[in-house]
Amino acid sequence: MMGIQSARRLPIRLAVLGLLTLGLASCGGEKMIEVKGKVLYGTEPLKSTGLDQAIVQYQSQGESENKIPKQYQGKFDEQGNFSLEAPPGKYKVVVIATKMPPKKSAKDEYAIPESVIPKVYSDAKMTDHSVEVKANAPPGHYDIKLAKAK
Repeated sequence: MMGIQSARRLPIRLAVLGLLTLGLASCGGEKMIEVKGKVLYGTEPLKSTGLDQAIVQYQSQGESENKIPKQYQGKFDEQGNFSLEAPPGKYKVVVIATKMPPKKSAKDEYAIPESVIPKVYSDAKMTDHSVEVKANAPPGHYDIKLAKAK
């Protein structure tokens, strides 16, 4: 059975707990910046038409507390335009552009998607593309220029 003293303190404890929870929920919110750009393959926009995956990923270059890079991503469209939101910082830029190969037989349902661009651009460890997300970036700052394979 609860004592009179404990019963009187319960509302105060609940109020303090509620304030602490509210305070923690509002901490750590990162300011997000809208990033807009265009993916160019050679001199032409990389088009999403006919692709199964048409994705731009930004992977943080600094380590987070659990040593896993944070990722922010968006899709690119038929004109190569993409948008995503990310907090200010430096990022590796990864572009994933794949399509499924034609089926060779009816049993060929587990085919692996094929990249339509050099694989170096779809691997954060291999790509040399990086960008700094910042407020008031000039036009074209987030455009991605991929060289065609020779």
